[in-house]
Formats: sequence, structure tokens, C-alpha cells
Amino acid sequence: MRHCSPAETRATCDPDPDAMVCGQQTRRRVRLFGAVAVVLSAAIGFGIGLVYWFPKTAAVPSHEALIVAVERALAEIQPTLSPPYAALVREASAEARRVVASYPGDVRGLAALANVAYLAHSPPRETDCWRRSLDLAPAYLQAYSRLGALAMDRGDFLDAERWMRQGLSVDPANAEFAAILGSSLTSQRKPAEAVEVLERTVQATPTAPTPWFILGQAYLQLEDFAEARDSFLRATELLPTYTHAFHGLATACARLGEKEAARKYQERFAELKAEDAKRRGETTRSLEDDRLAPEHVANVMAMVGLVDWEQGDAANAERCWRRGSALNAANTACREGLANLYQAQGRVEDALRTVEELRGAEPSNAAHHMSAALVYARMNRFGEAEAALMTYCQMSPRSADGYAALAQLYCQAGQQLAEARSLAQAAVELEPSARNFQVLAAVLEKNGDQEGARAARQRAAGLAATKNP
Repeated sequence: MRHCSPAETRATCDPDPDAMVCGQQTRRRVRLFGAVAVVLSAAIGFGIGLVYWFPKTAAVPSHEALIVAVERALAEIQPTLSPPYAALVREASAEARRVVASYPGDVRGLAALANVAYLAHSPPRETDCWRRSLDLAPAYLQAYSRLGALAMDRGDFLDAERWMRQGLSVDPANAEFAAILGSSLTSQRKPAEAVEVLERTVQATPTAPTPWFILGQAYLQLEDFAEARDSFLRATELLPTYTHAFHGLATACARLGEKEAARKYQERFAELKAEDAKRRGETTRSLEDDRLAPEHVANVMAMVGLVDWEQGDAANAERCWRRGSALNAANTACREGLANLYQAQGRVEDALRTVEELRGAEPSNAAHHMSAALVYARMNRFGEAEAALMTYCQMSPRSADGYAALAQLYCQAGQQLAEARSLAQAAVELEPSARNFQVLAAVLEKNGDQEGARAARQRAAGLAATKNP
């Protein structure tokens, strides 16, 4: 069931003789498809145009054909599944099929169906779902990420290259796409092209270990062993348990004649490899399925609930999000959806309970503190709203939202008006938007500065007119 993640892709240059390349290697857990999960991006200042010719691909099945095909795949594999796992997958399938049939224009329904195909151990059907999603939304980054990973999994490196070049034409700053592209190129023995891509990537995102590892593989193929050694070393510094980076490091050191270093790194590789083998030996596919099924089905519920909510079906949205939260307490996407739904429906007690759960689950997520502040403000609990907003401002000092919200809170309460003025001014300096100038106008008026308030309103009106001519 497990597909190769970008962190697991590797080229075939000087491989560990007992390890297999991506598409054949032992598969580890992959965190797939969070509804609001955003594909990892980093600022890479380059773009890659679609200047290569690639073979024409087969036609993409229709929505109806995809539903039938995924259901057939699930039926075929169901006898091999444990009853709890099969029941969860059938539940996810029913919800995904419902939204795909009801809202065929919403790409997230197809993403949910792709999850079901994944759970049904059917990479071909998952691939079809992601390809169909790109027909609806050509800039859907999640589809490119999965299509590239699936192609690497099956050893079709040319296809992986094709998807990643297309993805980078949409989002040139996507570090994950660049890493998969680099791996596909080294797997095709195109190390010079891989180095060109990956050097830019590691300069822009120097703390990501995977690009450094793949860059090391490319330099090994080019027989630039010093650069390979340095790249692998950086990967191990960033991820001390990066098993195959230690093998690459040992290989590079051996080629450089650094025998003692090569011996040390080979020993560390052997230790990590033994630990990996032990974990694999303790985990059957059935056990992995049963362990991970609630997490993946909760992701499906998160996506389906979002489709329902945006289509105006609040009842189904709430039902799906509550089910997802029950399946996986760590699924914050479902709770975020519920918090928004409760606030929109005026169910402030439910909203407060949910946002406090989110704050407890992810205390370092500033957005949850903002959500809590909005609920507390709506309940006229000034002190708690103020505390939540101050936490938000401390965690996100370059965000205008916290300063504007705190200024508005003080203004509405008629308290700390001088501080409110400073906060509102800071907000417009960080983000000179119409909304923030409106907040500044209200604060200035409350402070008795009528002339300043008029100027701020005029600025807000001008910005609004520019945005919506």
C-alpha cells in the first residue's frame, strides 16, 4: 500500500546492494493528502519551462468511469483486507463517490476519491483520479506532487520528470517538485541536469535534507566525489537518521581515499539499516493498514466536508468533520472546519470548545489563537480575547492581522485607546490594505482625531476602488 515519498527517492548510483530504487524499495509511511495541507513550498528563484517532448499519455477516464473503477479496485482487494480496515475504506468510498457525483466541478472531490484508490492499493486508479483533477484545475499542486511520486514508485522516471516539469511551470518555487525532478533525472543518468536544478534548490531551502541527498547522488554520478561528500554530509546533519545518506557519504569518502571516515559512515549506515529492517519485520501490511486507516479516512472526511460546506450543505459538512475528528483526534483540518461552521451558525460554545481543542493540539499554530480570540470577542470575554491576540502577535510579529484585530478589540471596548492607535498604525505599515485603514479610521475617531480619521477613510476608499474598479 505504501508509496514512495519524495524523501525516499534516490538514484541508482552506487546503491546499497540490498536496497532498491524508488518504485521497488521497501515502502514507508506516507502522509497523504490533508484537505488543507499545503504542498511544501520554498522560494526558489527559477522556473523550468516545458521545453521537452514527452510521449502522449492515454485519455483520462470520466468522473463516472473513475467511480466505477475505484469501486472495482476496492471490491477486488477487499477479501485480503481486515474487516475493520475494509469497513473504514467502504465508508470513505461512499462519501467520496457522493461528492464526486453531486459536485463534479469540485476538484477536492476527486482528491478524496484518489485517497480511496490509495486505500484500495490501486496506484493506477489513483493516478487516473489525479490526472482528471488536473483537467478541472490545471494549477492543482497536490495532483502534480502525487503524480510525480506515483511515477517514481513504478519506476517510470521519464513520466515523473514530465509531471514535475509541468508542476514547476505552475509553481517555480516548489522545492518538493524540484527534489522529485532531481531524483527522476539522476535515475535516468542525467546528473548534470539534476545538479542544475538541485543547486538552486539547496541554496533557496538549505534546511531540507532530501535535496542535499539527491544532489549528492548526482555528484557521485559525475564523479565529483568531494561535492558528493559535502552534500551527503549536509543531509546527515539535517537528518541524523537518514540511512541512505550515510551509505552515499561512505561511498564518497572511499572514492576520495578517506578510509577512516568511510569506515565510520559505513558502520553508521549498517546500524540504521538494521534498525530499518527490524521495523519492517515487525510490521505487516495488514497491521500498517489498520494503524493508518483512521488517519487517511479522516483526511477523506476533511476534504469531503469542505466540499459540502462550500456547496452550502452544512449538515453533511458537520457530519463528515465530526466523523473525521472522531477517527483521528490529531486531524486539525476537521476541527478547523467545525470551528468555522459553528461560528457561522452562531454556536459560540461549540466553536469555543473546538478552537480550544485546536490550541491544545497545535499550540504553536498562531491561527488557532486568532480563532480563539474571535470567539472570545464574540462572547464579550475581553480579557481572554486580548490574551489570545497578544499571543498571536508574539508568534506572528510580521502579520498585520493581529495588530489590527487587537486595535479593533480595544477600540470596541473603549480601552487602551492610545495603544490601539499604535497597533492600528503598525497594521497599515505592515499591510496598507483598505480593511486596515478602516480599522485605523475607527481608532483615530475614537481618539478624537477626526481629521486623521477622514484621511484614513479616504485612503481605505481609494484602495478599495483600486482593488475593485
